[in-house]
Amino acid sequence: MSSPLTPCPPQKSSTAAWEGTSSSSNPRFSKPTSRRVPPGLAPGRRRASADNLAQSSIFAGIIYALTLTLVKLSILCLYIRVLTYEYARLAAKIVLGIVIVSHLWIILALCTICVPIDAFWDLSKRPTAYCHSMNVFWSHAGINIVTDFMIFVLPLTVLHRLRIPRRQKIALYLVFLVAFG
Repeated sequence: MSSPLTPCPPQKSSTAAWEGTSSSSNPRFSKPTSRRVPPGLAPGRRRASADNLAQSSIFAGIIYALTLTLVKLSILCLYIRVLTYEYARLAAKIVLGIVIVSHLWIILALCTICVPIDAFWDLSKRPTAYCHSMNVFWSHAGINIVTDFMIFVLPLTVLHRLRIPRRQKIALYLVFLVAFG
């Protein structure tokens, strides 16, 4: 398998490339001449190919979904531990189950974005491969929005039943609204 990164064309190395060189052997303290370097790249750096970017996007999507899932699970575990009303704890456990199942489906869908997986970046394999449609990814967004809203609403029912002054109750609602926004 060839490397997905291709090196830049080699630069001509000559001692004339540095103007105003001093007796110091360190070229860091002297001024370089203007050499042609592709925009956004330093000399000696390698370019990323489209294949490498596609592979990285799959990996980044999986890491993002996994991170989002773990954050939601940790918030729900906190709710189960902190909330004292039995109905709120039961609701938190139900939402926890929903998040586990739905986000496991999201992660599995990202892992099988195309079967075989290399058809995602190798367009010559696309005609014989199965790749998910964009509707699958729109459903991921919908699932994330719904589970976020469920997690947001869960403690609000408990805040409603607290016996504290109205001003403190409004302040607590605002704290949760800031966290949601």
